[in-house]
Amino acid sequence: MLRVPLEISPSLDLVFKAIMGDPAHTHVLLDFLNCVLAPERIVQVTILNPTPFATLLEEKSFTVDVLAEDSTGRKFQVEMQGWNHAALRRRMLWNWARIFGAQLQKGEVHTALRPVVAIWLVDDELWSTDPWNHRFQAVDIHSGQQLCGDLDIHVFELPKARKLHLEAGSEAGPLGGWIRFFTEGGKWKELPKELQRPAMEVAMSTVEQFREDARANLIYMLREEENRVRRTQQVALEEAEQALEAAEARAEAQRTRAEAEQARAEAEHRGRLEAELRAEAELRARVEVEAELRALKARFGTH
Repeated sequence: MLRVPLEISPSLDLVFKAIMGDPAHTHVLLDFLNCVLAPERIVQVTILNPTPFATLLEEKSFTVDVLAEDSTGRKFQVEMQGWNHAALRRRMLWNWARIFGAQLQKGEVHTALRPVVAIWLVDDELWSTDPWNHRFQAVDIHSGQQLCGDLDIHVFELPKARKLHLEAGSEAGPLGGWIRFFTEGGKWKELPKELQRPAMEVAMSTVEQFREDARANLIYMLREEENRVRRTQQVALEEAEQALEAAEARAEAQRTRAEAEQARAEAEHRGRLEAELRAEAELRARVEVEAELRALKARFGTH
């Protein structure tokens, strides 16, 4: 008999995609984006890779991120990431660059490019220091001058937020309710009163669908296990790569030591040869001087 999960985590990529990527409730994504970008307000957003709930359950694989654009053509990439693997930060930048560059068709000018806002929620810690929320842009590190506003990457480290026990309306601002939902919502039986608004209610009802619908529940468990296996494989791969790098470093250190030892031996050998040559030269000089002295004595001794 299959177990029924006591918790349906909104931070599992499958559930996150169902919440943010369903075209039946685009207002949920709009609410989340406005919380991230506050005080800026977006009035309309279109999901570019919509995935209805029923379709999501039928697909064997799916694109985990949500792509959208607002009425100005500005692009948004929103993604939930389960763990911090070695290439994650490069993947963030690559994904942004891929979306940004794909906007131009042959013959179009660069002024047609629109900004791309990438938003990453990571259920792991990326950096050892605070804070939990980060925003990266193209800025001169000396003057603070911005190159352009087209690069905009937000990263939220959920474990750090979880440790701070964020509450709605706390220092997190309008984003606080969503962060609280993604870090604590899996345990809730109902939405707290202070978070009750249409977008959050839909998000909570999506969690309930995974909890109560037998097929959705099964797919949730399969996805959870798949992610666990992938993470285990990734960790094993990274450990193997680290072990290989360490072995290569040790081998290089041994080669360096051997070369240094050989250089010292050669230097000592050259030193001995030079000392022997100097001693031989000094001996020849003394012999020559003594021979000259004997010759002089013999010469003057005959007169």
